[in-house]
Amino acid sequence: MKIRIEEFYEFMKERERIRLKKESGEPFPWTDDKIFQEFRFTNVHRHNDRTSKEFERFYEEYHDRSKNEILLNCAIARYFGKPETIRAIGWVDHLNEKSLREIKENLIFLRNSGVKLFTSAYLIPSFGAKGSEKHDLILDQVMLKFQQKIPEFIQIIEETNKWEPLIKEMKKVFGFGGHGFMAKEAVLDTFYFPGFWRETKIPNHFKWLPTDLNEWVPIGPGALRGAKRLIGLKPVDYLKESHALEILKEVFSMRNQFWPEEFDPIDLHVIQFQACEFDKYERIKEGGRGKRRFKQNVEQQA
Repeated sequence: MKIRIEEFYEFMKERERIRLKKESGEPFPWTDDKIFQEFRFTNVHRHNDRTSKEFERFYEEYHDRSKNEILLNCAIARYFGKPETIRAIGWVDHLNEKSLREIKENLIFLRNSGVKLFTSAYLIPSFGAKGSEKHDLILDQVMLKFQQKIPEFIQIIEETNKWEPLIKEMKKVFGFGGHGFMAKEAVLDTFYFPGFWRETKIPNHFKWLPTDLNEWVPIGPGALRGAKRLIGLKPVDYLKESHALEILKEVFSMRNQFWPEEFDPIDLHVIQFQACEFDKYERIKEGGRGKRRFKQNVEQQA
């Protein structure tokens, strides 16, 4: 099985070079690649995205809060996915009748002022509910159930310092199942909090991490398609998630050969994250459509 490793790393390197050129003040287009010029792709590292940077600034004031509160707030933040919404909600000590009423009042005020409550970067499900406000459903049905299970999640963290058993347990909660995307997004935000995880020597932007960070990662649909492309399969071909994980781990194992030392270190999640973007790039190259067309705007995330 030949994997398109070098080609994949060239894709990631070009995306990172675009970010660095843009942030250094160089003029558009930052690349000769026509697809990168015309379409939008996520940064190689999630922490460089505009939303993640704003969440990081919001979290800084609450580094001393309990692990229970941290996990709850990370889950709320990523479910709504918009800094404006999270600032309106504020830091949540505990969800109860009083706090839920205040949060909902703030969200209605925000929406009435013309601000959309949910991110457009990924689909926030309404779970087929009719006649209910989506934010009510998320808070009453998803977050309350999630809050009830948090003590069990924290116990897993304390006993294992691993995110595989944590995310697999989180996926059992209503609203966090499927491929585990929302569970993974919430857990990734806990990396911003010193001491939430144990300090490790894993080369990374963050110091406090799960010890199995580079051993396992949940495979989303886009990353699964990307893994197929890496071994020459078509997106419609069958590939087990476990096989896709092994492919991505093999790609990750070659980082020292293909990823420049002057760039921020990458981890296995970055490979999974970018496999999805690689699938998007290849689809556009084949004549398919890109969902997020790039616009030349200095206020916009490259």
